[in-house]
Amino acid sequence: MIKHIIATAALAGIAALANAAEPAAAPFSAPGAMYIGGDVGATKLTGAADGNRTSYSAFAGYTLNPNFAVEAGFGRLYDWSGYGASERGNQASLSLLGSVPVTSQLSIYGRLGVNQISMRGEVPTGNGMYSFKDDTTRALLGVGANYKLTEKVSARIEVQRPGLDLTNYKAGISYAF
Repeated sequence: MIKHIIATAALAGIAALANAAEPAAAPFSAPGAMYIGGDVGATKLTGAADGNRTSYSAFAGYTLNPNFAVEAGFGRLYDWSGYGASERGNQASLSLLGSVPVTSQLSIYGRLGVNQISMRGEVPTGNGMYSFKDDTTRALLGVGANYKLTEKVSARIEVQRPGLDLTNYKAGISYAF
């Protein structure tokens, strides 16, 4: 976990230096621009419900400058069912993204934020079903790559660590306006 924090902090520092150098290609849109998007992927679970589960989410962001943006998102991390039991995990997040250009269209970024994971489920008992819920707030770390398809449309891939026993791999698309 400490390695992830150090790597994210280093990436943010590199992004700050790149911003001072006035890069030729801005990873994000013009300052003050907003963007929306969505992604699909897989969440790797460890623990009682080991395995990979399909995830999907929507996000919206605001460009602070060409190398930094603030982003909020909401999505489903996983649905699991088996042996008469079921569980679902949702994620709401708020993050700061720091980005560094690699080419005129490709950039890499780091994510540092906070997310709330809401888990809900049911487990069969001798007397019927036991329902449970758990809401956890944790740090959100991530790294990814963004590729500008056009001036307004971008594709991206990312790996996020939303919780201690969760890793989310995703691919998405965004539109700036």
